[in-house]
Parts: sequence; structure tokens; C-alpha cells
Amino acid sequence: MGSPTPHYPDHRHPFVCSVMSFLMPLLLRLIMKLRIAPFLPDETKRLLEVSSGGALITCNHPTDGDPPSLWSLLYKVRIDARFMAGWDILQRMNRWSRKILQHSGVFSVRRARMDRQAIARALHHLSQERSVVLFPEGHTHGLATRLLPYQEGAAFIGIAAARKRETPLPILPLAVHYRYKEGDSSSVQHQLSALEESLEQTGKGTGYERLLGCVDALLTLAETEEGISGTGTLEGRLANLYSGALANLEKELGLPHAPEKPVPHRIQHLREALDENPSPRGRLHQRVMRLHAFASAKVGHIKENPTQSRILETITLLRKEVSATLGSSPPTPLVRIAVFRVGEPLFVDPSVLPSPAELTRLLENRTEELISSLEREWGIPMESFV
Repeated sequence: MGSPTPHYPDHRHPFVCSVMSFLMPLLLRLIMKLRIAPFLPDETKRLLEVSSGGALITCNHPTDGDPPSLWSLLYKVRIDARFMAGWDILQRMNRWSRKILQHSGVFSVRRARMDRQAIARALHHLSQERSVVLFPEGHTHGLATRLLPYQEGAAFIGIAAARKRETPLPILPLAVHYRYKEGDSSSVQHQLSALEESLEQTGKGTGYERLLGCVDALLTLAETEEGISGTGTLEGRLANLYSGALANLEKELGLPHAPEKPVPHRIQHLREALDENPSPRGRLHQRVMRLHAFASAKVGHIKENPTQSRILETITLLRKEVSATLGSSPPTPLVRIAVFRVGEPLFVDPSVLPSPAELTRLLENRTEELISSLEREWGIPMESFV
């Protein structure tokens, strides 16, 4: 008989939370070059009203900075919230770092399975009129201007919690957008030149054409490693890379070959399989993350709306991939400002329960609307790039 599934429960401690509320913004500034914009007054009011009896709070999850930034903001407006985090993240931490997170109100979830302990923990907190924060994308992917398919776990917990209530359970969708401080055209050109230099590329044409040249060079490296032919259009080569590399990785990780499933879902399953292995991350993990980078930075994402955020997010994503592929030093983080927006709540009525798939689609739609709104508000146009 196997050993029980490890679970790290939260043990929220007021003193630890108070200390972390002071330290967290400083650490984010020093380590991630990240600053946090406060909630707007009307959004603070909505948060306090909706979460007064406990709410499920969801948010997109482009970067590792999202959870600590949101934790800091919610603590500042005095919302009693617990955060669900990947078990693999807590497992890889040293004991004291893990304890600090647990005492800050963080508990673990095994994303690759039905984690009954995590679900029970979330339901317990909601029954005690505390809020629970989840990131339904499941993993980071680098682009705040895109949303990966939501997993159904948040909807499942929301429906299960609503069944135990007499009044509807509020689910509050949030979205985060990152505004880069170095946002003028010269800064963009500097970052693009650094990417070209790392790939030994010579910049010619528009910024967009030069960026596609970098994608082509990085794609060639990936094709060579995966043993895949590199002929045809960029879109065709990417499709071949997904097909061949996904088949290779599914075989190496002991997963069933599933060509009928969408690429994002297959990449998600690969990442979940890696999450179950607490050993140090190596090249296998980097190969999976490379597919995630290519899938996230889809062809045309910048051209359809050339903004500062889309351009710099994509360049940063590709520079990280170059660093992982060539073993070079990772790029220095750019100074960013995290801006969160609070959407209109969804209410799960215990008398008329939706299916998990229906509720997940509603949450995705609300979040995509928030992301579009943030990009309209904060996106700095850079048409000259294309």
C-alpha cells in the first residue's frame, strides 16, 4: 500500500501575516522588480461587500508574481483569504520557507489528481465565511495579455460549496495586467537587440520581422533537439514541433498519446505529470516549458494588437527560453507594475446549480473581458513595431 498523498495545510498566524505584509512588497521590488498598484476605491468596496460572508476569488496566472501581489493587496484591505498553491511548489521549498507560506494562509493542492484534502480544506474555509483564492489556469505562462484554458477545479469547488449553503455562493473573478516602466520604443529596441544577440541574429526589417527571425532561430534549436524536420512556414513548423515534441514527451513521461486533444491541454497534462515528481527540475522540464512558451507566444499575438505589454512580455518569454536552451544567464527582470481589476461577481445558486464546464466558461469569459479592459486602459500602442 502506497504512502498517503502529502498535503500542506495552512496555519494562518496573525503575527506572520503582519510581518509578511511589510516584507512582501519589498521582496517583490528587490527580487522581481515588481510594484503593485492599489485596488480602485469602488473595487475595494465590491471586494469587501462580496467577500463579507466568504467568496471564491479567481485570477489569471501569467507570472510567479501574481499570488504574492494579490496576497499583499487583499491583506491590505483586510480580506480574510486563504490561497491554494501547487503542492510541487511547497514540496521543493526548504522547511522554513514552506512554514512561512503556511502561516500566511497558503495550503497545497495536487493539480494532477482529485486532491480531496485540498478540496475539503477549501470547503472548510468557505463554510467559515473565509475567502479562498485560486488560479484556474493552473500554471504560469508568461503573458498577462492572454488567457490559457481554465481548469474545472475552481468551478467544482464553487458548486460543492454552494450545495452546503442556503444562499448563493459568490465567485469573484479578478485579472492582473503588467505595465512595464521601461515602455518607450528605445527600451523595446534594447530588449529586442539583447534577444538577437543571444541568438547571434542580425536585426533587419521592422521590429516584428526581427522578432519573427528570433522565433525562427529558437525554433530551429528546438527542432534539432526533438529530431523534427524544420521546413515550411513558421506556422507549419510550429504545428510539427507540437506534434512531434508532444509525442516524445508524452512517451518519456508515461502519458497516453492524445493527438485528438488541444495543444494547451496536452501541455497542461505534461506539466501536471512533472508536478508529481518532486526531484529537481532538469532538461525534461525545460523542454515542456519551451512548448508552453511557443504556445503562449502564438504567431500574430503581437501583430493583432501591438502594445508595449504584448511586445515586452513576448521578448521576455523568449529570452528566458534562450537562457534555458543555451544555459546562459537569465535576463534581468524589467521593472513592472501589477494592476489588478475586480470583475462583477457570479453567484452560484444552490437551487439551480450549473455544471462545472458551464461555470468554467462563465469564469473564463468574465476574466477575458477584464483582461481586454485592462489592455485598453493600460496598453501603450506601438504600431511602428510592426
